[in-house]
Amino acid sequence: MRFLITGTTSGIGLQVAKYFEQNNEVIHLNRDTLDFSDQIAVQNYEMPVCDVLINNAGVNNTDDILQTNPNDICNTMNINVITPMVLCNKFIQKNQTGTIINITSSSVKTTNTNSIIYHTSKCSLHSFTQTLRNFLYGRPIRVIEVAPGPTDTRITTASTMTLETESITKCIDFALNNQHVNEIFIKVFEK
Repeated sequence: MRFLITGTTSGIGLQVAKYFEQNNEVIHLNRDTLDFSDQIAVQNYEMPVCDVLINNAGVNNTDDILQTNPNDICNTMNINVITPMVLCNKFIQKNQTGTIINITSSSVKTTNTNSIIYHTSKCSLHSFTQTLRNFLYGRPIRVIEVAPGPTDTRITTASTMTLETESITKCIDFALNNQHVNEIFIKVFEK
């Protein structure tokens, strides 16, 4: 299979890319190859033919909403919501079949006032993913949501309990190989 994975510079995206590169072709799309905050660049990106799109790239804006620069709000929404939506659009138009996996956050099931901008962006992507799945129902494109809890990556702020990126990778692989799975929420529980 041929994968296009965003955010492969580090964290979940890097781990997922390494895993699938063992037996597949992986196209890395990261901040070194495309500025996800530049919507003109994203709109002009030429989507390759591929079987799987994994929208993983993201930024974690934990600033207080009252202290945040409006440009930072736009940047977060562009990277975490608008770019995945545009890439999904391009993937569907180019490929006609395949699988889209959007990485959101398990926090979409709660209210999180500590990271209101990040949380809002992931809730938006969650809603888009569900709506896109319903829109494409009966067509040969699967839409999967993988929603991890706090994960041990460079964008995660201090947390006592985090998931390992390998766990997220295994969940993605499980979802890909099980036709009836369309979302996986992974929460961290204290012992």
